[in-house]
Amino acid sequence: MDMFLGDCAEIEENVARIYRLMAKNEAISDDLRAVLCKMASDEDKHAEKIRFALRLQREALFDRYLLPRQRVKELLEETDAILARLRSRSFGEQEAILTMIRLERDFCQVHVEAIAHFKDPQMLKLFEALAGDDASHRATLDAYLVEVN
Repeated sequence: MDMFLGDCAEIEENVARIYRLMAKNEAISDDLRAVLCKMASDEDKHAEKIRFALRLQREALFDRYLLPRQRVKELLEETDAILARLRSRSFGEQEAILTMIRLERDFCQVHVEAIAHFKDPQMLKLFEALAGDDASHRATLDAYLVEVN
């Protein structure tokens, strides 16, 4: 559980960093920059909530053998790779939007998969909220993409 939640929190922190780095790019429009900054703040809040749950250390909260651990590891590696790319070169607006949409889609899938394995109502509620925020972020990005194309 510690490793799963720790990796989930680290992914959320990485995504906040990714969004902030993208927002620093001068090629990004002011509208997208505002979206990126808000979403980075949301991701920070997600990480805080997960870290709080991690401190509770309640092993009986879930069926640990059924959690999507491998997918979480893959997402952590993916966010690390995106951060490394962003530190070496800027993403154009189109690449930034498409990357963000893909990340939010993948995070939503993992959060939904995890929901099925939590026994504790508070953890269930937390991951449902995270999945809902991911879906909201995705809708915001999809709408922005339609608007600029």
